[in-house]
Order: sequence, then structure tokens, then C-alpha cells
Amino acid sequence: MGFGMIRFALSPGYSLTRLADDKVDNEPVRMIRVTDPSGESAVFSIRKADYRVVRVAFPTPRGLHERIFSEFFTKPGTTWVQPGRVRSFINGEKEAEFIWTDYRIGIPLKDELFVIAPGQYAAAK
Repeated sequence: MGFGMIRFALSPGYSLTRLADDKVDNEPVRMIRVTDPSGESAVFSIRKADYRVVRVAFPTPRGLHERIFSEFFTKPGTTWVQPGRVRSFINGEKEAEFIWTDYRIGIPLKDELFVIAPGQYAAAK
């Protein structure tokens, strides 16, 4: 659910609904609702100028989750485009802001990075 959904948007069983155009950070965007085969959906705001996804919104148990992406950058020799700033909102209230200044592609990551410590999941709810 959420941002990853766009990777499957053209797969069988998914549907796309064009919504009214809008603006994100004062930039014109096209609004698309992607609905998966189970009926879950997310709304993507795609910037008209360069087709970058600059916003995604989807329901969660905590309420409406929105992420706004901006300050995109890339590095020589890669095709990856990284948002340098991501703002995260729950029910319209800013919950977090993430700033990236660098990235690396293709490096090995230890399995321990993907293990939730005992008690952490309960605390995150």
C-alpha cells in the first residue's frame, strides 16, 4: 500500500482514475487514483513539468497519510532520482520531515537493519 502501489498500477486487476488537477508546493500536478485488486487505493500527484511524483496520499489505521516529495537530485553515472526532502503528514498534521543529501546504490546491507527490535512495533502504533 502507498507509494509502492504505483509500480503495479498498470498490472491486471489495478485501475486508474483521473481526478481534478491541483497544485503541490504551488506546482501544477495531475491527480491519479490507483486502486489495487483488493479495493485499496492511493492518490498520486504527478508534476506536469517533469512527471515526478510529488505527493502520495493513502488511508492507514492512523488516518490519512500524505507524503510530499521535493528538492529532487541525482548523481553522475546513475539514473536514480532521489527526493532531497520528504514531508510526512497524518490527518493533515506534519508528523516528520526527512532530508537526504546523498545516496548510494548497490551496496550490501546487513540483515540486522531490517529486524524490528522487541517492543518497537508496539511503541510505533
